[in-house]
Amino acid sequence: MRPEYYSDLFRRYAVFIRNYGDEPIYKIAGGPNVDDTHWTEVLMKNIGGAMNALSLHNYSYETDWNNKGDSVIFDESGWYSNMVSAYKMKRVINAHKAVMDQYDPEKKIPLIVDEWGNWYDVMPGTNPGFLYQQNTLRDAVSGMLILHIFHENSDRVYMANIAQMVNVLQAMILTESENMVLTPTYYLFKMMKEHMDGNRLDIDYDSKDYDVNGSIIPKISMSASEKNGIITVSVCNTSVSEDEDITLDMRDGNLSSVSAQVLTGEINAHNTFDAPDTITPAVLYPDLSDGKISFKMPSKSIAVLTVK
Repeated sequence: MRPEYYSDLFRRYAVFIRNYGDEPIYKIAGGPNVDDTHWTEVLMKNIGGAMNALSLHNYSYETDWNNKGDSVIFDESGWYSNMVSAYKMKRVINAHKAVMDQYDPEKKIPLIVDEWGNWYDVMPGTNPGFLYQQNTLRDAVSGMLILHIFHENSDRVYMANIAQMVNVLQAMILTESENMVLTPTYYLFKMMKEHMDGNRLDIDYDSKDYDVNGSIIPKISMSASEKNGIITVSVCNTSVSEDEDITLDMRDGNLSSVSAQVLTGEINAHNTFDAPDTITPAVLYPDLSDGKISFKMPSKSIAVLTVK
Protein backbone atom coordinates (compact mmCIF):
# COMPACT_ATOMS: atom_id res chain seq x y z
CA MET A 1 0.00 0.00 0.00
CA ARG A 2 0.94 3.62 -0.33
CA PRO A 3 1.17 5.30 3.10
CA GLU A 4 -1.57 7.75 2.07
CA TYR A 5 -3.95 4.91 1.30
CA TYR A 6 -3.04 3.05 4.48
CA SER A 7 -3.64 6.22 6.51
CA ASP A 8 -7.14 6.54 5.09
CA LEU A 9 -7.93 2.93 5.96
CA PHE A 10 -6.54 3.35 9.46
CA ARG A 11 -8.66 6.45 10.10
CA ARG A 12 -11.78 4.63 8.88
CA TYR A 13 -11.36 1.55 11.07
CA ALA A 14 -10.00 3.39 14.09
CA VAL A 15 -13.38 5.15 14.41
CA PHE A 16 -15.18 1.85 14.91
CA ILE A 17 -12.60 0.09 17.10
CA ARG A 18 -13.96 1.31 20.41
CA ASN A 19 -13.23 0.45 24.00
CA TYR A 20 -15.35 -2.22 25.67
CA GLY A 21 -14.88 -3.05 29.32
CA ASP A 22 -12.07 -1.78 31.52
CA GLU A 23 -9.13 -2.43 29.20
CA PRO A 24 -8.77 0.25 26.50
CA ILE A 25 -7.88 -0.70 22.93
CA TYR A 26 -4.25 0.10 22.06
CA LYS A 27 -4.01 0.97 18.37
CA ILE A 28 -0.61 0.31 16.78
CA ALA A 29 -0.27 1.50 13.20
CA GLY A 30 1.59 -0.65 10.70
CA GLY A 31 4.90 1.11 10.41
CA PRO A 32 7.68 1.57 7.88
CA ASN A 33 9.76 -1.00 6.08
CA VAL A 34 13.19 -0.61 7.68
CA ASP A 35 14.33 2.98 6.91
CA ASP A 36 11.40 4.22 4.83
CA THR A 37 11.02 7.57 6.59
CA HIS A 38 8.49 8.79 4.01
CA TRP A 39 6.03 6.21 5.35
CA THR A 40 6.62 7.44 8.89
CA GLU A 41 6.15 11.08 7.93
CA VAL A 42 2.85 10.46 6.13
CA LEU A 43 1.44 8.46 9.05
CA MET A 44 2.57 10.95 11.68
CA LYS A 45 1.02 13.78 9.67
CA ASN A 46 -2.23 12.04 8.74
CA ILE A 47 -3.10 9.76 11.68
CA GLY A 48 -0.88 10.91 14.54
CA GLY A 49 -3.93 11.73 16.61
CA ALA A 50 -5.64 8.40 15.94
CA MET A 51 -2.86 5.91 16.72
CA ASN A 52 -1.38 4.99 20.08
CA ALA A 53 1.91 3.75 18.62
CA LEU A 54 3.81 3.08 15.40
CA SER A 55 5.43 -0.27 14.62
CA LEU A 56 8.83 -0.95 13.07
CA HIS A 57 10.35 -4.13 11.61
CA ASN A 58 14.10 -4.51 11.14
CA TYR A 59 16.03 -7.76 10.77
CA SER A 60 19.76 -8.48 10.73
CA TYR A 61 21.57 -10.78 8.31
CA GLU A 62 25.08 -11.91 7.56
CA THR A 63 25.19 -9.59 4.57
CA ASP A 64 21.77 -8.62 3.23
CA TRP A 65 18.32 -9.97 2.38
CA ASN A 66 19.63 -11.84 -0.64
CA ASN A 67 22.64 -13.25 1.23
CA LYS A 68 21.41 -14.06 4.71
CA GLY A 69 24.21 -16.58 5.37
CA ASP A 70 24.37 -19.78 7.38
CA SER A 71 23.41 -19.68 11.06
CA VAL A 72 26.36 -21.88 12.11
CA ILE A 73 28.94 -22.05 9.31
CA PHE A 74 30.64 -18.65 9.06
CA ASP A 75 34.07 -17.10 9.53
CA GLU A 76 35.29 -13.83 11.08
CA SER A 77 34.05 -11.94 8.04
CA GLY A 78 30.57 -13.37 8.59
CA TRP A 79 30.78 -12.44 12.26
CA TYR A 80 31.61 -8.80 11.61
CA SER A 81 29.19 -8.34 8.71
CA ASN A 82 26.40 -9.52 11.01
CA MET A 83 27.49 -7.00 13.68
CA VAL A 84 27.27 -4.28 11.02
CA SER A 85 23.76 -5.41 10.08
CA ALA A 86 22.69 -5.51 13.73
CA TYR A 87 24.16 -2.08 14.47
CA LYS A 88 22.11 -0.66 11.61
CA MET A 89 19.23 -0.67 14.11
CA LYS A 90 20.75 2.48 15.64
CA ARG A 91 20.63 4.38 12.36
CA VAL A 92 17.13 3.12 11.52
CA ILE A 93 15.66 4.15 14.88
CA ASN A 94 17.37 7.54 14.83
CA ALA A 95 16.01 8.23 11.34
CA HIS A 96 12.42 7.52 12.37
CA LYS A 97 12.81 9.33 15.69
CA ALA A 98 13.86 12.47 13.86
CA VAL A 99 10.66 12.39 11.81
CA MET A 100 8.46 11.52 14.78
CA ASP A 101 9.99 14.31 16.86
CA GLN A 102 8.88 16.85 14.26
CA TYR A 103 5.22 15.89 14.64
CA ASP A 104 5.29 14.64 18.23
CA PRO A 105 7.93 16.60 20.18
CA GLU A 106 6.39 15.49 23.49
CA LYS A 107 7.00 11.84 22.51
CA LYS A 108 3.45 10.73 23.18
CA ILE A 109 3.49 8.19 20.34
CA PRO A 110 5.88 5.29 21.02
CA LEU A 111 7.87 3.36 18.45
CA ILE A 112 7.17 -0.38 18.79
CA VAL A 113 9.93 -2.56 17.28
CA ASP A 114 7.65 -5.57 17.08
CA GLU A 115 9.89 -7.66 14.81
CA TRP A 116 13.66 -7.80 15.12
CA GLY A 117 16.42 -10.40 15.27
CA ASN A 118 18.88 -12.30 13.09
CA TRP A 119 17.48 -13.97 9.99
CA TYR A 120 19.67 -16.59 8.28
CA ASP A 121 19.10 -19.31 5.72
CA VAL A 122 17.03 -22.21 7.04
CA MET A 123 18.88 -25.26 8.32
CA PRO A 124 19.47 -27.87 5.60
CA GLY A 125 16.87 -30.61 5.60
CA THR A 126 14.18 -28.51 7.30
CA ASN A 127 10.97 -27.10 5.86
CA PRO A 128 11.86 -23.75 4.21
CA GLY A 129 8.55 -22.29 5.32
CA PHE A 130 9.27 -22.95 9.00
CA LEU A 131 12.35 -20.66 9.09
CA TYR A 132 14.21 -23.01 11.44
CA GLN A 133 17.79 -21.93 12.14
CA GLN A 134 20.47 -22.57 14.76
CA ASN A 135 21.76 -19.98 17.18
CA THR A 136 25.39 -19.24 18.08
CA LEU A 137 27.42 -16.91 20.24
CA ARG A 138 27.21 -14.44 17.35
CA ASP A 139 23.48 -14.09 17.98
CA ALA A 140 23.94 -13.37 21.68
CA VAL A 141 26.54 -10.64 21.05
CA SER A 142 24.63 -8.94 18.23
CA GLY A 143 21.45 -9.33 20.28
CA MET A 144 22.94 -7.42 23.21
CA LEU A 145 24.19 -4.77 20.79
CA ILE A 146 20.59 -4.26 19.62
CA LEU A 147 19.11 -4.34 23.14
CA HIS A 148 21.52 -1.57 24.12
CA ILE A 149 20.25 0.49 21.19
CA PHE A 150 16.72 0.03 22.51
CA HIS A 151 17.87 1.10 25.99
CA GLU A 152 19.56 4.17 24.54
CA ASN A 153 16.32 5.14 22.79
CA SER A 154 13.90 4.28 25.59
CA ASP A 155 12.41 7.78 25.32
CA ARG A 156 10.74 6.64 22.09
CA VAL A 157 11.05 2.82 21.96
CA TYR A 158 8.52 1.51 24.49
CA MET A 159 8.41 -2.13 23.41
CA ALA A 160 10.43 -4.50 21.28
CA ASN A 161 9.72 -8.12 20.34
CA ILE A 162 12.35 -10.54 19.07
CA ALA A 163 11.19 -12.87 16.31
CA GLN A 164 10.66 -15.50 17.50
CA MET A 165 10.82 -17.43 20.78
CA VAL A 166 10.62 -21.10 19.75
CA ASN A 167 12.07 -22.85 16.67
CA VAL A 168 11.75 -19.87 14.31
CA LEU A 169 14.53 -17.40 13.36
CA GLN A 170 16.54 -16.18 16.39
CA ALA A 171 14.78 -18.45 18.83
CA MET A 172 15.51 -18.76 22.54
CA ILE A 173 14.38 -22.39 22.59
CA LEU A 174 14.72 -25.19 20.03
CA THR A 175 12.60 -28.33 20.28
CA GLU A 176 12.57 -31.73 18.63
CA SER A 177 9.87 -34.15 19.71
CA GLU A 178 10.10 -34.24 23.54
CA ASN A 179 13.59 -32.71 23.57
CA MET A 180 14.39 -29.07 24.22
CA VAL A 181 17.60 -27.04 24.08
CA LEU A 182 18.36 -23.49 25.27
CA THR A 183 20.19 -21.22 22.83
CA PRO A 184 22.76 -18.46 23.44
CA THR A 185 19.93 -15.97 22.83
CA TYR A 186 18.03 -17.58 25.72
CA TYR A 187 20.98 -16.90 28.00
CA LEU A 188 21.24 -13.35 26.66
CA PHE A 189 17.68 -12.61 27.73
CA LYS A 190 18.08 -14.42 31.04
CA MET A 191 21.17 -12.37 31.85
CA MET A 192 19.57 -9.10 30.73
CA LYS A 193 16.30 -9.54 32.63
CA GLU A 194 17.51 -7.51 35.64
CA HIS A 195 17.20 -4.40 33.46
CA MET A 196 13.43 -4.94 33.42
CA ASP A 197 11.45 -2.18 35.15
CA GLY A 198 14.67 -0.34 35.94
CA ASN A 199 15.52 3.29 35.30
CA ARG A 200 18.16 3.74 32.62
CA LEU A 201 21.34 5.34 33.90
CA ASP A 202 23.63 7.57 31.89
CA ILE A 203 26.90 5.80 31.19
CA ASP A 204 29.85 7.49 29.53
CA TYR A 205 32.62 5.40 28.01
CA ASP A 206 35.15 5.35 25.22
CA SER A 207 35.37 2.45 22.81
CA LYS A 208 37.54 1.53 19.88
CA ASP A 209 35.62 1.39 16.62
CA TYR A 210 36.00 -1.15 13.81
CA ASP A 211 35.70 -0.21 10.16
CA VAL A 212 34.03 -3.10 8.34
CA ASN A 213 34.03 -2.33 4.62
CA GLY A 214 33.18 1.29 5.32
CA SER A 215 30.67 0.63 8.12
CA ILE A 216 31.59 1.47 11.72
CA ILE A 217 30.75 -0.71 14.72
CA PRO A 218 31.90 -0.25 18.33
CA LYS A 219 34.20 -2.78 19.93
CA ILE A 220 32.48 -2.30 23.30
CA SER A 221 28.80 -1.55 23.95
CA MET A 222 27.43 -0.87 27.45
CA SER A 223 24.17 -0.03 29.18
CA ALA A 224 23.17 0.49 32.82
CA SER A 225 20.00 0.72 34.88
CA GLU A 226 18.94 1.00 38.52
CA LYS A 227 16.10 -0.72 40.34
CA ASN A 228 15.48 -0.87 44.08
CA GLY A 229 18.98 0.34 44.82
CA ILE A 230 20.62 -2.33 42.63
CA ILE A 231 22.56 -1.32 39.52
CA THR A 232 22.72 -3.60 36.48
CA VAL A 233 25.46 -3.06 33.91
CA SER A 234 25.54 -5.03 30.66
CA VAL A 235 28.56 -5.14 28.37
CA CYS A 236 29.34 -6.79 25.05
CA ASN A 237 32.64 -7.11 23.22
CA THR A 238 32.17 -7.47 19.46
CA SER A 239 35.84 -8.23 18.75
CA VAL A 240 36.64 -11.82 17.82
CA SER A 241 40.25 -11.56 19.01
CA GLU A 242 40.83 -8.68 21.45
CA ASP A 243 40.01 -8.71 25.17
CA GLU A 244 39.25 -5.40 26.87
CA ASP A 245 40.29 -4.20 30.33
CA ILE A 246 37.34 -2.24 31.73
CA THR A 247 37.13 -0.02 34.81
CA LEU A 248 33.76 1.36 35.90
CA ASP A 249 33.85 4.51 38.03
CA MET A 250 30.60 4.26 40.01
CA ARG A 251 30.24 7.91 40.96
CA ASP A 252 28.44 8.73 44.20
CA GLY A 253 28.11 5.02 44.81
CA ASN A 254 28.40 3.43 48.23
CA LEU A 255 29.08 -0.06 46.94
CA SER A 256 29.16 -3.23 48.98
CA SER A 257 29.33 -6.03 46.40
CA VAL A 258 29.44 -6.89 42.72
CA SER A 259 28.68 -10.17 40.97
CA ALA A 260 28.76 -10.97 37.27
CA GLN A 261 28.18 -13.56 34.57
CA VAL A 262 29.83 -13.86 31.19
CA LEU A 263 28.94 -15.79 28.04
CA THR A 264 31.74 -16.51 25.60
CA GLY A 265 33.26 -19.27 23.47
CA GLU A 266 34.10 -19.91 19.85
CA ILE A 267 32.30 -17.70 17.35
CA ASN A 268 30.32 -20.68 16.01
CA ALA A 269 29.59 -22.16 19.45
CA HIS A 270 26.00 -23.39 19.77
CA ASN A 271 23.95 -25.85 21.78
CA THR A 272 22.47 -28.98 20.23
CA PHE A 273 20.23 -31.76 21.48
CA ASP A 274 23.30 -34.01 21.77
CA ALA A 275 25.42 -31.29 23.42
CA PRO A 276 23.01 -28.88 25.15
CA ASP A 277 25.61 -27.18 27.37
CA THR A 278 28.32 -26.30 24.86
CA ILE A 279 27.83 -22.60 25.59
CA THR A 280 26.38 -21.45 28.91
CA PRO A 281 27.09 -18.49 31.23
CA ALA A 282 30.10 -18.64 33.55
CA VAL A 283 30.99 -16.62 36.61
CA LEU A 284 33.00 -13.45 36.05
CA TYR A 285 35.01 -12.09 38.96
CA PRO A 286 35.24 -8.27 38.90
CA ASP A 287 37.42 -6.41 41.39
CA LEU A 288 35.70 -3.81 43.58
CA SER A 289 37.92 -1.17 45.16
CA ASP A 290 37.40 2.49 46.14
CA GLY A 291 34.13 2.77 44.25
CA LYS A 292 35.62 1.35 41.06
CA ILE A 293 34.87 -1.97 39.40
CA SER A 294 37.56 -3.54 37.22
CA PHE A 295 37.38 -6.65 35.06
CA LYS A 296 38.67 -8.15 31.84
CA MET A 297 36.05 -8.47 29.14
CA PRO A 298 36.90 -11.46 26.94
CA SER A 299 36.76 -11.16 23.18
CA LYS A 300 33.45 -12.15 21.53
CA SER A 301 31.45 -12.08 24.75
CA ILE A 302 28.56 -10.63 26.70
CA ALA A 303 28.52 -9.95 30.43
CA VAL A 304 26.08 -8.59 33.01
CA LEU A 305 27.15 -7.16 36.37
CA THR A 306 24.94 -6.75 39.43
CA VAL A 307 26.14 -3.99 41.73
CA LYS A 308 24.85 -3.47 45.25
